Amino acid sequence: MLSILLTVLKILLIILGSLLALAFLIILLLLFFPFKYDVRAVKKEGFDTACFKTKVSWLFSLVSLKVIFKNKELKIGIYIFNILLKGKKHNFNKETDEKSDLMGKPDEIVILDKLDVNRDIELTTPDESDKNELKESVGNLSDLNDDYEADLVLGNEYEEPIGNVKDDEKETNTENRITNKFKTVVNFIASVPEKIKKFFVSIKTGILNIRENIDTIISFINDERNKKVFRFLKKNLKKALKHIFPRQISGKLRYGSDDPALTGEITGFLSFLLPISKDVRFIPDFQKKVLKGNIRMKGRIFLFYLLYLFLKVFMNKDCRIIYKKFKETGGND
Repeated sequence: MLSILLTVLKILLIILGSLLALAFLIILLLLFFPFKYDVRAVKKEGFDTACFKTKVSWLFSLVSLKVIFKNKELKIGIYIFNILLKGKKHNFNKETDEKSDLMGKPDEIVILDKLDVNRDIELTTPDESDKNELKESVGNLSDLNDDYEADLVLGNEYEEPIGNVKDDEKETNTENRITNKFKTVVNFIASVPEKIKKFFVSIKTGILNIRENIDTIISFINDERNKKVFRFLKKNLKKALKHIFPRQISGKLRYGSDDPALTGEITGFLSFLLPISKDVRFIPDFQKKVLKGNIRMKGRIFLFYLLYLFLKVFMNKDCRIIYKKFKETGGND
């Protein structure tokens, strides 16, 4: 009996150890194996022609996420071994649209049969009761016709009672709407002085608060420890952005606006953001408003490097002291 329990315990420990080893292996792969991304964007004339595609893959495309926006439709798919796990399936590398057959398939078209003209038709003759009802209805119509002709001879206008009721309802609704709008305007005008008073009171309170805290703010900015922390954070943030930034950028972009000065400012910003190279071309148009072109960006991200930068910031003594001060200040407020 004891040997059986030991055997079962041994099997459970082996299974538990295997699961822990597998989890540790997956964590190592997540940290040290890069996530690769491929971003493509194409735009011609008009928003309808815009196409945006993104693919994020990991472990030789074992797991991948594909996002595509085309023809005003967004598709997202999660793939494992290039097999769709969740979302909508689409071809990431396919650039052309599939033509849709608006007429449908031949087997879906419904063909109407010819009418059967030889169908038997039953003829019935009216009863005496049907004849009497017909006479009464004709008599009522003749009475209405006589009343209408009499009104025309006397010069009176023929009025329909139903129409008068509808017109009265419309007039009542119009009066109610005008009254409600008038009350709304009056209430708004009456509340204007109170709103102005509250506005100036809030400005006064804000100025007093700034005056009270101005010394604290100046001392915080001029503190050497805080300056050191700001430089440290700026340095690590710059490293993180450089790591995430695409390694390869290629494409051509033609842009312009009605204001040539604005076009020049955009050119300077793009040159600063994306350094000019033989693979990237910026074509400014100073004559008209235009935005079209194509661009492709590829890069990779190592999670262990981002985790390393985060731990550097988290373990920094000066950063932790400033964080505690902010936390205490927020808790007191």
